[in-house]
Amino acid sequence: MVARRTLFTKFCVYHNPCSTNGGYNIGNRRLYKNSRASDWQAAIREACPHRRPLAKQHFEVQIDFYFKVAISDIDGPVKFTLDAMEGLVYKNDKQVWKLQVNKNLDRKCPRAEIRVYKLPTKHKSTRKRKR
Repeated sequence: MVARRTLFTKFCVYHNPCSTNGGYNIGNRRLYKNSRASDWQAAIREACPHRRPLAKQHFEVQIDFYFKVAISDIDGPVKFTLDAMEGLVYKNDKQVWKLQVNKNLDRKCPRAEIRVYKLPTKHKSTRKRKR
């Protein structure tokens, strides 16, 4: 019998996806997140319908990015997107075991369509606990 994934949540973020290349600035000898990255993450948090993270669950995340221009990197917005869902969908993005990302072009309506699936938790720790 093959264990199946189940849809956990899905939502659409109507905002231009922010890449990691354009999401950081340097100032006073340090790297910090700029307003483009913060706005993108705020848009994700606002659009996400789920508000109770699951701690002991593995997830598959599918993201369809729709960019204004074709030169945008496909992997650029992934980190900000996964980080923004921490505390809403999952406790930590380490719980994401599968990731599928698609790049599309839509000059009039840039967005991200996000689907999160619960995976069967079959990877139990084999480590022995110290007593």
